[in-house]
Amino acid sequence: MRGVLSLVEDGFLQGLRAAARQGELSSALDLPAAAAMLTMLLEGLQVIVKADSDPRRLIAAVDTALLSLASVRD
Repeated sequence: MRGVLSLVEDGFLQGLRAAARQGELSSALDLPAAAAMLTMLLEGLQVIVKADSDPRRLIAAVDTALLSLASVRD
């Protein structure tokens, strides 16, 4: 399981680095920590969706997490 999570986290990190290179993210953002957060969010969503499949609640939670990435300023 750890190997799969490492692959997922690495994929997020690569995407975040590409976004940072294009100026879409602040240089102040800790990219490895953000990749870890997104991995945890994904894993948590897989658990929560089984207990609470209300799409509005899930979308709101994901939107909030993604907004936190955009709110980091230089």
